[in-house]
Amino acid sequence: MALFRLDRKNQFASPTLVWGLSFLYAIVVGLTLQKLVLPLVPSLHAGHGLLHQDALHYHLVAVQLAERIQTIGWSEWRLFPAIGGGTGNVGLLSALYVWFGPNPAWFLPFAAAAHATGATVLYLLGSVLWPGRVGRVGGLAAAALFVLYPSSMLSYGQNYKDPFSIAGTLLVVYGFLCAVTASHPVRSKRILAAMIAGTLLIWCMRPYVLFVVSGGLVAALVIMAANAGLRHRWVSERGALARGLVSIVLILAAAFVLPQGRNQETFNSQSIVNSLAASPYQGWEWKSSGWVPALIEEGLKRLSVLRVGFAAHGASVGAGSQIDADRVPDSAGSALAYMPRAAIVGLLAPFPSSWMDKMSLFRVVGAMETALWYLLIPGLLWAITARPSSAMLSGMIVCGIMIMFYSYIQPNVGTLYRVRGGPLFFFILCGAIGWARIGLTLLSSAHRRCRDDVSSGVLSTESKVIPSITDVSAAGIAVVFLTAVWYFGFLVRDLVLVNMYGLGGQLDGFLSASMIPMFLVGVLVLPLADAMTAPFIQAGGGGVSEEAARLARSFISFAAIVVGVAAVGLVAAAEWIAPWFVSGRAPHDVHEAVTMLRWFSALLALSAWTVVGNGVLNAVNRPLAASIAQLCVPVVTIVSILVWSETFGLRAVIAGMIAGTLLNASIAWYFTRRVGASLVPFFPGRWSDLSSVYRNYIMLVMVALLVGLTIPINFAFAARLEPGAVTAWALGGKLVQLLAGLAAVASAAVLTPHFGRLLAFRRSSQLAGDVYFIVTVCTWLSILMALVLFAFFEPLVLALFQGAESSEGQARHLAGILRVGSLQIPFVVAMTLIIKIAAVSRQSSRAVAAVGIGVAINLMLNMLLVPVYGLYGIAVATVAGSACSAACLMITVRRCCGLDWAQVLLLNGSWLTMFGLAVGLSYQSSVAIAVACISMLVVLVAQWHAWQRGGEPSLRHPIADSKTAELAA
Repeated sequence: MALFRLDRKNQFASPTLVWGLSFLYAIVVGLTLQKLVLPLVPSLHAGHGLLHQDALHYHLVAVQLAERIQTIGWSEWRLFPAIGGGTGNVGLLSALYVWFGPNPAWFLPFAAAAHATGATVLYLLGSVLWPGRVGRVGGLAAAALFVLYPSSMLSYGQNYKDPFSIAGTLLVVYGFLCAVTASHPVRSKRILAAMIAGTLLIWCMRPYVLFVVSGGLVAALVIMAANAGLRHRWVSERGALARGLVSIVLILAAAFVLPQGRNQETFNSQSIVNSLAASPYQGWEWKSSGWVPALIEEGLKRLSVLRVGFAAHGASVGAGSQIDADRVPDSAGSALAYMPRAAIVGLLAPFPSSWMDKMSLFRVVGAMETALWYLLIPGLLWAITARPSSAMLSGMIVCGIMIMFYSYIQPNVGTLYRVRGGPLFFFILCGAIGWARIGLTLLSSAHRRCRDDVSSGVLSTESKVIPSITDVSAAGIAVVFLTAVWYFGFLVRDLVLVNMYGLGGQLDGFLSASMIPMFLVGVLVLPLADAMTAPFIQAGGGGVSEEAARLARSFISFAAIVVGVAAVGLVAAAEWIAPWFVSGRAPHDVHEAVTMLRWFSALLALSAWTVVGNGVLNAVNRPLAASIAQLCVPVVTIVSILVWSETFGLRAVIAGMIAGTLLNASIAWYFTRRVGASLVPFFPGRWSDLSSVYRNYIMLVMVALLVGLTIPINFAFAARLEPGAVTAWALGGKLVQLLAGLAAVASAAVLTPHFGRLLAFRRSSQLAGDVYFIVTVCTWLSILMALVLFAFFEPLVLALFQGAESSEGQARHLAGILRVGSLQIPFVVAMTLIIKIAAVSRQSSRAVAAVGIGVAINLMLNMLLVPVYGLYGIAVATVAGSACSAACLMITVRRCCGLDWAQVLLLNGSWLTMFGLAVGLSYQSSVAIAVACISMLVVLVAQWHAWQRGGEPSLRHPIADSKTAELAA
């Protein structure tokens, strides 16, 4: 049960847990890609859940080999099949096909295991490079990126050899760095196991890489030895150097002794040169140099022959992603001169100048991932500057040489992007460590402010139940991740249903029927969780007292009455409500929608126990229990679809959702009983005094209604435009709704209880600092996300709709709507956070007024802009309404947040800099971009000083205002 509690003694996941979670994620996403996503994209799908070219080639070769094995016997099996020049992945595939049949899905567990191993090694490497919390956090961040990168799906979701060679490379680097790092606790068995496992994985997939890795290790060891000699530390470091030498000998021995594939055994440079006759590179010939040792010259010649061969092949097939294809060194001097350029290309390609060229889905995804890598580079430089270490330097040398090798021989950026993954992620790890250092320094500064409050005697003796800002941040990240998994589960559900039923018809009725009770849950039930948090914390003193337990039963009783009345009303009015959402359908479809709507009313009834139970768990500092429990709903639903959909159709989906929600409610019930509360309703005569909760609840319901009202308003205006406008607007709003949902769940699970504790225990000074810190950090993170989406939405949408029935003009129109709509993300996030603060401080009436102003502005701008600009007008009106709501909320709730006017103005200034940078990106003005970036830095520095200075002096006392005094009383 410790998993569900914020345990400060065990702050980091074990490597086994990292491996297990990575493996499960890779399996689920890989199956989703093969069986659900690719079949919906015919232009990418080559059959069997595979992509064209390499993946299909490996599959066909494995099928041929499996047929030979079944006909002749296992004597035909080879790890490196001669058919088609196969490598270890084809050998493994053929064996699996013999045992289980020719289904590429059987390969997924092995690819997922290899990818999970790579993620775990990155996590472990973080502690080697920077011992302590910084290394662990940086390693965890790098491991998460390694698993979550969209391009990683091609690694573990297909039958490529990349996950095995990448895991092998990282294992070898990890073993070597453990061996040569004197300050790191060395276990010879672990080092030996890592080196052997990594060597075998590389040998099975890319045997030639063993020589490249050996070269990098030799260079790193030579530099380390020279450094030890210059510092006169031969004696203290000779053991580490000896272990490093043994590691190199082991890899070289494997490279020379282990057998290689038939296609790896010989290298005929003359045949490659002869094949250039019909290419633009005809006449290329290597020129010998007399001043370079013969061994080095031969190596450079082999690399150059490979490069010109790959360049000629790319030219013959019309590859559009080649870089420096005209640079084909023909001598040792020109080869050495190109090496620095090769290193730059290997580290930084694709360059920004090519991000918008010849757009395809894979190129856009690669550009977005490269942009993220660019953002990590300042962290890498900070890590090198703040704590230079031999381990980090040695790893960079090894991985840098590997990247330079790949870049030198392969001018095709697409292929280079895949093969450089392992060594590049070492640099990404270093960047993540640097940013982790910066982030933990900020959190440490916030934690010191809290300790200063404690030492000044401002805090009560009950303050120990309040977690630090570091714990709150960690819990928030975990909740966001689990909620994203929850959303992903429902995405899988929808993809399964689309594959089964197609678009329209029954599925329209199902989605409409499910939307109505979910809307009522958001309006009627979720506000109760915000309204109950602060009174429950105050009654229980951060735990569950007798008074708090009675209050919990009062809340569930009130919630049961609310949802019961709503559910009965929904059942009674289903025949009147359903036709509004399935108009124009056959009577049978309308009848089915009515039936499904009545069944879905059970979800509305059960939501009382899930929401109130989760609210109690969040209030007693167990948000992970609530977040994990909610995963039952998509899991049970998907299982129900796969098992019973052929028999019961969409009723199996509804039954699965009801069963999953019931299981979620049961788990919430179980954990609330463990903490001392009960979710058994009782009669109103025994309720606690809820009069103040009623007022706050009604105001929060009005806020939820107003926020939700913007959706039908925008849809109504879109419906007045040309056909297809509603669909385009619906697609354009999905991402914002997803991010708003993530922010709402995370803030309700973590931030609302945190703010409630601070108010209940009269820690107004910490409240002011924490509110400003959290709102500022979330604002900048959402601004960064909005700008990335703003920059990449157009190429991404064009790539997704390439070859579809929609025209390029329609795709650009949708992309423009998405770009404008993405700019509301920071305002939606800020509104969500401030509404939570207003809820716990009982200032919800001010939130109603602020949100109402935003809705009114949205409505007026729609009336003015839609007749002229169409959907663009709706997008602009939505952004303007969100911005006005956020600004008004910031001003009206300023005092209960403990913010002064300077801090409020700086938060508004950060939004203005976002608009400036968006304008610069839109018009591709380097001057505007530079001015906006400088303005952002100025605002950031000013916000740092404002946070260090603290908020309004009158608000740094134990009680912020009369409402808080009433709550604390």
